[in-house]
Amino acid sequence: MLTRRVDSFISEHAGRKQSNEISVIAGIGQGTTALSAFDAALGHCSVLICNLIRLSSVILLDTKIEESDEHRTDPQKNGDRLSVVVAEQRSITPGAAIAAEIGWCQRDIGRGVFVEHEEKTSDAETVVDAEAAVLDRIYASLSEK
Repeated sequence: MLTRRVDSFISEHAGRKQSNEISVIAGIGQGTTALSAFDAALGHCSVLICNLIRLSSVILLDTKIEESDEHRTDPQKNGDRLSVVVAEQRSITPGAAIAAEIGWCQRDIGRGVFVEHEEKTSDAETVVDAEAAVLDRIYASLSEK
């Protein structure tokens, strides 16, 4: 069984004008192939019916970031474009611990950056260890910004 974790950051919807709000959504998926695990993670985030457009990690001026459990996708908008920043990790090793996380920093004016890091650990380590390693790298990256 393959596992894939995806953290998505949504910045604009359906090709409309750029929004000044970004939703932070996390999803975890498992499947028999890498693609089915990825699709399961997208489904967990409620973005499975969207065409994802991957962006770099720039946060625009006057942007508000909020964490959310899911993206509110209108079922009638099947195939709409959705801009995302994604951190993902996959493993085909049963019992392996994996983590993919995104961190961000913003200046007072709302402009900033996202950083994405991933980790895969041995069977002896835990998901907590993998997440801690990823968070250490995120903090190190952000301290350099």
